[in-house]
Amino acid sequence: MSLHIASVTAALIVTALGLSLLTSAAHMPRQMSSVALPPALSVHLAG
Repeated sequence: MSLHIASVTAALIVTALGLSLLTSAAHMPRQMSSVALPPALSVHLAG
């Protein structure tokens, strides 16, 4: 059961980091373009 809790916690942390990246990208698109982003996220931002 503790492994399941750890997995959920990790997923929440990753989601929070992803939202932080998206928020930063929305405010600073130029600076974020120099950061290595996952291809899907890069395509989404460029789209």
